[in-house]
Amino acid sequence: MRMNNLSRLTAAMLALTLSACANIPLFQDANDSEALDSSQTQEAIDDSLGVVNPTFAMLNQSTSGQRFSQLSDTVSLNTNWLVRLEDSTLLTLVQEAQRNNPSLQGFAANVERAQALLVQARAALIPAVGITSGVSTGGSLESDSSSLFSLGAGVSWELDIWGRIRSGEMAAQNNLEALKLDYQFAQYSIAANVARAYYLLIEANQQYDIAQSVIDVLTETHRIVTVQVENGIGDQGSLALVMTDLANAQDRLLSAEGAKRSATRALELLLGRYPQAELLTMTSLPKAPPAVPPGLPSALLKRRPDVLAAERRIAAAFNQIDAAEAATLPAISLSGSIGGASNSLSNILDSDNILWQAAANLLYPLIDGGLLDAQVDVRTAEQEAALASYVATALTAFNDVEQALDDNLLITKRQEALLLALNSAQKALAVADLQYKEGEIGLLDVLQIQQRVFAAQRNYASIERANLTQYIDLNLALGGLWDDKLPN
Repeated sequence: MRMNNLSRLTAAMLALTLSACANIPLFQDANDSEALDSSQTQEAIDDSLGVVNPTFAMLNQSTSGQRFSQLSDTVSLNTNWLVRLEDSTLLTLVQEAQRNNPSLQGFAANVERAQALLVQARAALIPAVGITSGVSTGGSLESDSSSLFSLGAGVSWELDIWGRIRSGEMAAQNNLEALKLDYQFAQYSIAANVARAYYLLIEANQQYDIAQSVIDVLTETHRIVTVQVENGIGDQGSLALVMTDLANAQDRLLSAEGAKRSATRALELLLGRYPQAELLTMTSLPKAPPAVPPGLPSALLKRRPDVLAAERRIAAAFNQIDAAEAATLPAISLSGSIGGASNSLSNILDSDNILWQAAANLLYPLIDGGLLDAQVDVRTAEQEAALASYVATALTAFNDVEQALDDNLLITKRQEALLLALNSAQKALAVADLQYKEGEIGLLDVLQIQQRVFAAQRNYASIERANLTQYIDLNLALGGLWDDKLPN
């Protein structure tokens, strides 16, 4: 029975407040009812961001990751450009990095914070209802004491006639969208960095294998020359040259081993692992997909999350200016209360003990030391900064694309030249081996040609990795595959 009375008490308070609203002339536009519908606002956010993908669920393997796995409305991540490389090992490593990378979890935390700030901004659009209760005891020293029980409910609501609260909510929504896009671009960047580090590690393994093959060849050559010197058919000069080449090859092998361990640790850090240089990868580089055609449309840059995030921050800055300007206008707030007080707890909600009160307050700022005007100036400066940041981000995006396209052309030509050099050096070595066996040339000539073959192998391994890296850079610059569907 008491809970039923309490429910009626709360309903009466809400009706009282709404009736007070009806008696006050307001300059309220037709969009206010939509602004109060938080579910419609959330749907608008989701529609503007596209297909929702529960990416945070992948962050549940760490303590912080378990918190982020509770977030469900994250942006989708398109990794078709990685799939086109046809490397399942790489895709597995990228997924691991998206689960465990600490930097990416930091971006996820920013999204979580922005979602809470949006809820906080929306709360001001809804009447605040509170319930109070209390008991007091008093009396004189020579008489019996008495107790007074009270129970009440209060409602307060600021009428958003100038759109200050609504503009603040829209700014919070814009900031949330921007941070979600920041998170998406961080996901792209992490995927690209993992791919770069992965292919750098494969190249380091290849360079190590080449260095080891050089040592194997020179070790055998050193054995042959040593036997020749011992039998009086060789000379000490040739032996010294072989020993020099062998010592240099051993130094190069140690350097290659160090580079391999460094590349392994770099990849392990991206994956969120302890950098102990124990990660195993593939031993050969895949073929890069075909080069992009000339004349790519600039509209492709509309897909870049960092460009879209900068645009959302401009929208947030405009809404924050609106909120700051509205704060300089009069504010109207409504309040009301209803409750009962009685010496007996059982009679506290009797009609004879119920009191109610309703009030409307008007606050017009007169003298504030220039505070509100300064807030408008602050928001105006922030708007100018957001516009400048957008221009800088757009220029960076264009530069990234132009650089990646230039690299694509240059690396393709370099790869052709280095492949020709490698094939030619290998043919020359095959001829030199025959000439050496026939006694037409000396060992020094063969060693020089061998060094050219090894150098060509090292250079070609590097250019193959560079070709894959520029493919990654171009797709990151374009925000996805160049032949994916353009945004509307």
